[in-house]
Amino acid sequence: MKSTIVEHNEASKIFADFARAGKKRKKYHQLDGFTTPSPGSPKKHSSIEDMSRTDSEDAGQTSSSKELDDEIDNFLRSPNKRKPNQFVEKLKNLRPQMRYKLKRYTMIPATIQLIIKCRFEHLAHSFIIDPDDETYIQYEIFTPEELEEIRNTGAKGLPKMPDDLLKYIGSFRKKTAADLRMVLDTRQDWEGRNFDKTKHFDFDWIKNTVHSLLPEYEFETLQRKHLETWYNVHVWSLIDKSFSDLEGMDATRGESCSLSSSKRKNKRRIVKGIVKATRKALGRRGDLILRKGSYEYGASEVGKDYEGENGTKLLRERGIKSPKMFKDMLVDLDNFMKWKPKTHTMLRLTCYVIPYRVNKAQ
Repeated sequence: MKSTIVEHNEASKIFADFARAGKKRKKYHQLDGFTTPSPGSPKKHSSIEDMSRTDSEDAGQTSSSKELDDEIDNFLRSPNKRKPNQFVEKLKNLRPQMRYKLKRYTMIPATIQLIIKCRFEHLAHSFIIDPDDETYIQYEIFTPEELEEIRNTGAKGLPKMPDDLLKYIGSFRKKTAADLRMVLDTRQDWEGRNFDKTKHFDFDWIKNTVHSLLPEYEFETLQRKHLETWYNVHVWSLIDKSFSDLEGMDATRGESCSLSSSKRKNKRRIVKGIVKATRKALGRRGDLILRKGSYEYGASEVGKDYEGENGTKLLRERGIKSPKMFKDMLVDLDNFMKWKPKTHTMLRLTCYVIPYRVNKAQ
């Protein structure tokens, strides 16, 4: 009976320790399957220090619990200590066929070098290399020649536009709104009874796009400043309609969550039993996501202001958010196709990062 009471007390202490540690684990977030502090967190967290004092005042706190609390506190106070070994080990375990090689060496040592240097979230943590990222030059990770090699290897150009379609677009090169209306009033051979949605969709989309944008120019609504939602409704929605001819494709707007990102974040979620079931993590949000069924093929990010090539919003959405979301989409599609080499190299996704209004000061 005595041993049963002792075991019960020890179990109670373990659960109490776990509950106390859980308070601080809430300060963590998931980064590609690894638990790390928030990249924007300051080095010192007053709320964490207060929580640590409160915990240390608990009469029933054990020495092992105190050590665990101290370890978590120290980790949270030092964002630069991201435990890069977690990422390094995953890189080293990549299968040989998954390792891209430069002429001089594989990219893995250089990627490890950058991961170790990073104090905040970077694409390198997701094993993504952006050859246009100046970080690689400034910190001597890759040479300009190596980045150019990465950029050109396996590069796929845009498909050639048919000559008749290009000629039709050129017909709208006019200097006045009145001249544009004259072109719009001209009946085309493909219109009316001759219209075939499989052959003439692009022509029809171009004409309707010009017709929709023309009043915005005539009434100078584009000269005024608006919220981002206004641009989504009046301008960028025209991009959504360009995918209407793709069977089953849905252009989802309104900050929709990426299903591919959600799949990745919840792949290790389990039913409650030993521990409480975690809440389902939402995928990354995009201004536009191209979705067919449960699979995704593209996305878009837009902005109401243009702050230059290195504006904060553009850097974040072009340099972190969009590439990570696209990697999730590619992995999800590759999982569906069983990672067949031929189909993998044929995959192409569509991405738009569109800042709009140029500030008057520029």
